[in-house]
Amino acid sequence: MENHVDNYLAWLKENMTQTKLENGLIEVTTPFLDRNNDYTQIYFKKETDSTFIVTDLGYTVTELILSGVDLTTNRRKMIFNQILCRLGIQYDEREKALFIKCDKSKLPVAQHILMQGMLDVNDMFYLANRTVKSLFYDDVCKFFDENDIFYSKDINIVGKSGLNHSFDFLLQRNKKNPERLIRLLNVPNRSNTERLLFAWQDVSAARNFATDTSKFIIIINDNKNVSETLLESIDNYAACPIKWSDRNDYLEKLG
Repeated sequence: MENHVDNYLAWLKENMTQTKLENGLIEVTTPFLDRNNDYTQIYFKKETDSTFIVTDLGYTVTELILSGVDLTTNRRKMIFNQILCRLGIQYDEREKALFIKCDKSKLPVAQHILMQGMLDVNDMFYLANRTVKSLFYDDVCKFFDENDIFYSKDINIVGKSGLNHSFDFLLQRNKKNPERLIRLLNVPNRSNTERLLFAWQDVSAARNFATDTSKFIIIINDNKNVSETLLESIDNYAACPIKWSDRNDYLEKLG
């Protein structure tokens, strides 16, 4: 069987670069693209002999603010804080920087978590559109509640690689369905999809999930057209893509 986890990690390694800057910072450029199609960059700073700071140097939040996103409104501030709390990321309000403090042994995990957080916060740009009447996450919760779909929120699971992956929902196993992990794909593009599929493959390998004992569902916000190529790539990883507009067709799988 094709080892998707090893293939993904090899691709990640081949497409990351590291540069030592004059101020002593180490800059790492990752293959993950933000909404401007710029490569995500993170920075490592040695704080003491045994501790490091992994940071975005304020890029993510500053770019949002310059793009017209007001993070001080109650709703957006709550979403921003939820993302940080879920992943264990700290925020320097003065510098607008997302960061994690850790010891040397935790650097790979901290790097992975910060990249997740930066991309999740970056997606908040799409909340700046005045035509958005409600948030996708809230819509999904409301749909679950209205259809008696019982769920747990904000689940974190360690994968085979040792990295920690977050999932939006967990639906418990019942007589009709196996355990189901769910992630929301609010901005359906290749970069975001690859992140979610890697998380599923890594967690599957760690917990020896079989397709009849656990499922991975990606609920896709399809207020804009979703490419068939993206849907096929999800299918290829034994995951179930559900377009939000088709949600009522999947009540049996979600119940």
